Amino acid sequence: MTPMGASRAVPSLPEVADYFDRLYAVLARSASHTSVVKEAVGEGFIGQIGYGGESAFARLAEAVSAGPGKVLLDLCSGAGGLATWLTRHTGAR
Repeated sequence: MTPMGASRAVPSLPEVADYFDRLYAVLARSASHTSVVKEAVGEGFIGQIGYGGESAFARLAEAVSAGPGKVLLDLCSGAGGLATWLTRHTGAR
């Protein structure tokens, strides 16, 4: 443990990416986490790791004018639940 006031080494980008890859892989396989997200999100649960539900996805889709022929880039948003939802519900790619 680093003492208060002591500086820590800043992790490299590959180290940070590896950490989040491992974290999301564990969360995606966790029955407990899935149960908590289902309880928090309710009917909006589509297999996502985070707590945003369908109503939040629909608001975002409207905000970015998602629709057929529109290409969207989903970066750093977990396991891809939002991208999957946008593709299925708006026709965006």
